[in-house]
Amino acid sequence: MKYSVREVSTLLKQGSSGAAVVTLQNKLQEHDFNPGTIDGIFGNDTKKALIAFQKSVGLTPDGIAGKNTWAALNTKEIKLPVATSLFTVDAVSQMFYDAPRRNIEKYLPAVLKSLEKLGLGDRQMILMALSTIRAESAGFAPISEFQSKYNTTPGKHAFNRYDFRSDIGNGAVGDGAKYKGRGFIQLTGKANYRT
Repeated sequence: MKYSVREVSTLLKQGSSGAAVVTLQNKLQEHDFNPGTIDGIFGNDTKKALIAFQKSVGLTPDGIAGKNTWAALNTKEIKLPVATSLFTVDAVSQMFYDAPRRNIEKYLPAVLKSLEKLGLGDRQMILMALSTIRAESAGFAPISEFQSKYNTTPGKHAFNRYDFRSDIGNGAVGDGAKYKGRGFIQLTGKANYRT
């Protein structure tokens, strides 16, 4: 169904209804924000989805579909604001207070550049990535998984407990050692490496 330009630039808020609300609900769904039932009624579910969308693109999360929100909804590829400049060595050193500063100086630029290159350079995604790195390798350095009772049976070859683990994509002798946990986030298993 086609809608006129006037319809898709209409100011909409909770309580609005009609074809323009259907357009809004469809646009939210296209951007993976669930507005609930697409019924042309701007209710709580539509408002929650709209606020989440507005937050994700750096707009004021007021739950009102105005000119800027419509412009963002009509953009095929949403570009999130890049926040890598906020994450300096000094700032990240406070998060990784027990990590050697030289590790942060060495690896932070590569981590931030990689996130930005993949379109994941917004503040929330960087914080999520750094939090995961903090949990997995608090020294802010990529590491290799050590042998332990959880990955190696006593008297067997290293990482044998990961061999033939279909849940992580391993299907042969030696896959455990080849695809053991490594990196900042301890990526483990053939399927995860491939992905």
